[in-house]
Amino acid sequence: SVVLPSPFQAAPPLMRVCLVVAAASASECPVYSDLADRSVAPEAFSMGKMAGVWYTLATSEPTIPSFCKNCGMNNFSIYTTDYRYETTVGCDIMGKQKNFSIGPIGGHMGNASAPGSCMENFAPFNTTIESILVPNFFFNFTEDWYMSYACGPFLGGTLKSFFLGARSPVGKSKEWIQEKLDWAASTGKINLTGVTVNDESFWQGTCWASGAGSEESVLV
Repeated sequence: SVVLPSPFQAAPPLMRVCLVVAAASASECPVYSDLADRSVAPEAFSMGKMAGVWYTLATSEPTIPSFCKNCGMNNFSIYTTDYRYETTVGCDIMGKQKNFSIGPIGGHMGNASAPGSCMENFAPFNTTIESILVPNFFFNFTEDWYMSYACGPFLGGTLKSFFLGARSPVGKSKEWIQEKLDWAASTGKINLTGVTVNDESFWQGTCWASGAGSEESVLV
């Protein structure tokens, strides 16, 4: 296991959640080289470019309940061979928006020939546990937005988790997001079932307008 320094350890959690996911088999996931856009070629991309905050514009993440798939943000910290991130989501609880932060999550970055072909899972006590890691492919990237896809066995089924994140939701209309989803679907490698979309108008009218209430911490 690998233990990393992390700012996530500073805040005492109100809740602790540890979801253990079985290690993935190759048959559960596409081949990274078949999925990866040329924007994540080693001469163009490194996981260091993922550092910082990204706003979630679309996700099919099955471990997040449907009423919590809004106003999401991922905050990445990149180290030498490993990475961590904390996910913040907005949950509609009795008509009020509440923030919950889940993390740290993370694992190993890809090798020099495929830097976006990562392995990750929840990292309890900020520790990378080899036996529960599943693939997470960062397969399309610009300085403004990225796509990732995690896959593998999950609670007797199959984990299929797509993320479209951006440095800012401003200027990201439903049409803009749909173009990106259509591109992802056109690869024939991505399952977008259950995807939730938060465009600029949603962020402005729901996330930022409500302030999403007080923040709760859910650390693993």
